[in-house]
Amino acid sequence: MGETGGMDEVEWVESAGVGLGVGSGERVRRVWRELTGAASAFRTAGWVVDSAPGGGPGERRRIGVVRLEDAGAVSAPAELVAAVREVVAASVVDLTDPGAVVELLGPLVPVADVRGPAVLAYADPGCFKPRRGSGVATLAAGDAAVVGLAAACGAEDADESSITEMTSPLSVVRANGQVVAASGYEVWCGELAHIGVLTHPRFRGRGLGAAVASATVAHALAAGLVAQWRARATIVASRRIAWTLGFIEVGRQLSVLLQR
Repeated sequence: MGETGGMDEVEWVESAGVGLGVGSGERVRRVWRELTGAASAFRTAGWVVDSAPGGGPGERRRIGVVRLEDAGAVSAPAELVAAVREVVAASVVDLTDPGAVVELLGPLVPVADVRGPAVLAYADPGCFKPRRGSGVATLAAGDAAVVGLAAACGAEDADESSITEMTSPLSVVRANGQVVAASGYEVWCGELAHIGVLTHPRFRGRGLGAAVASATVAHALAAGLVAQWRARATIVASRRIAWTLGFIEVGRQLSVLLQR
């Protein structure tokens, strides 16, 4: 999400008495069924292995893993589905653990790289906790000032936040005339608002990321969407922002890139 912090794992604590609504949870599961191509996934506990949706020209072959609470989906190239289904059915390992999944799949197919795990967290009007911040303004998606912020933050943080790909209005904070924090969202499958937030390295730790993200989440919820926050498990600062805004961690995502 473009906020950096220590690399230790966070033990997530859900706010007492506050959780994601049942209807919102079903919307989340419905979107991930569509994205993974696993129509029977996330209905009961356990893993479902199915054929991955077709990728674009030149897209790397991969095996995708998504876990939501006690249910999960594994999407694999069509020619590998039967074999992957067999090894997953016989295994009790956590498929969102990079080391475990490489050990499990390595004998089956050459693994080039593993990306993740990323934590998936969600917010709806019932659990959202707005953060009031002064000086938050709005810019159009793709505004040059936000593109400049992405360049100043470097490719890794900009890619993590996907801020230049967001299609919603962008919530921003300026300092000395320059945008130093920005947030926006992209709509997934007409149901989820995938949130991105990016703060200039010199301005982190001041609550600016939470302020712009809060404005963006409020906009998304007003549009009738469920807000989604995805961050690598090791990016503690990003996960803390989500927690302050009331997001509930529901699952994890992992992508296994296969050798060409």
